[in-house]
Amino acid sequence: MQRQHDGAQRRFGEAFSLKDNSCHDEFEISDILRPLGWTVLAYSTPPDAQGVTVLRRVKC
Repeated sequence: MQRQHDGAQRRFGEAFSLKDNSCHDEFEISDILRPLGWTVLAYSTPPDAQGVTVLRRVKC
């Protein structure tokens, strides 16, 4: 985390999707990485973007 000048803390992260999910989807990747200590969360997108799933890697 990084402390801002106002005393608040921010977490940095990045979001991405898999180019090819024929072997594993984003939710499976999240489940595989969790026991290894990675914080990579999988999300489904809203109805107007159905079919798009993203992973978000959080840096602590």
